[in-house]
Amino acid sequence: MTRSSTWFPLLAGALMLALPAVAEEAIPGRPLLSAAVDDHAVVALSGNIRPEARIAGNDRGPVDGAMRLEHVHLQLKRSPAQERAVEAFANSLTDRSSPNYHRWLTAAQFGERFGIAQSDIGKVTGWLKAKGLKVDYVYPSRMVIDFSGTAAQVSYAFAAPLHHLMVEGKAHIANVREPQIPVALAPVVEGLVSLHDFRGHNRIARRPMAVRRPDATGNCGGVACYDLTPGDLATIYDLNDLFTQGITGQGQIVAAVEDTNLYTNADWTTFRKVFGLTKYTTGALQLVHPAPKGGRACGNPGVTDDDGEATLDVEWASAAAPGATILLASCAGTQTTDGVYLATQNLVNSASPPPVISVSYGICEG
Repeated sequence: MTRSSTWFPLLAGALMLALPAVAEEAIPGRPLLSAAVDDHAVVALSGNIRPEARIAGNDRGPVDGAMRLEHVHLQLKRSPAQERAVEAFANSLTDRSSPNYHRWLTAAQFGERFGIAQSDIGKVTGWLKAKGLKVDYVYPSRMVIDFSGTAAQVSYAFAAPLHHLMVEGKAHIANVREPQIPVALAPVVEGLVSLHDFRGHNRIARRPMAVRRPDATGNCGGVACYDLTPGDLATIYDLNDLFTQGITGQGQIVAAVEDTNLYTNADWTTFRKVFGLTKYTTGALQLVHPAPKGGRACGNPGVTDDDGEATLDVEWASAAAPGATILLASCAGTQTTDGVYLATQNLVNSASPPPVISVSYGICEG
């Protein structure tokens, strides 16, 4: 699938924290905020304006102040010492000589050890509420605050007016000024994940990875290339010996995060039938619109333009682990937050995160 450059580092951290046990390097969040919040002493969160919003010819004026903005995410930040501790812990999880090797943490455990102090989170959420915004959820990792409000309320709180833009014939919304926050909150606030609806900005690559060809062969940079089947995949990755031993993913859950449902779940069933995967009788497909622990589920996205690639994601996950349950975790995007980002955050911070989360068949090794 097509995925993100700006939010991907945030998700990489989220995946590490939700999957990964107790670390000697852990530094419980110590309060970093001491000064009184003064709305007259502010600092700009630089780097938060889309380049398209800087072009006067694209501007079509302010959005309706009554427009609802749901699932706006405020990204928090740790102290430098905590960041060093997180990096050391992350490295130790895959170090076979470390006592932390594969000792995974839940999101809540990670938040207790590496998250922002609860007292500091209270000050940030208190400021948001004082601006008329609704704090919907503080993720257990203590690194993201989910809030909502009208465009007028968000623009007022962050001194960042939202405007309509017309870019290459397509309508968008975006902030036209760098968002600002009180200086007193700056030590624990990294920034807003986004105040715009440019999905290309929130993806690793906007270019679709699914390419239709009439034949089973093609030209890849002057070298012949061939379409693959599940049997080819098993041969290339030496899976056949595992399958023979009965190791097919049974009892495991592989989640594919998406911003769409499948056009029809029958496509997955047909794929398995055509390529002889139905003999692995424990294989299954489930659909969920995930909710973080104690939070509300994300919206049902229905079927969007990404449904073809979502189908490939679940089909080829099933080809690699034909006995596993494939979980299609889909969320509707909002005016400011990508559905794939929501699905990943909610899964990682859910009561029972799946052991395997795939953001795309196309970039897993990249």
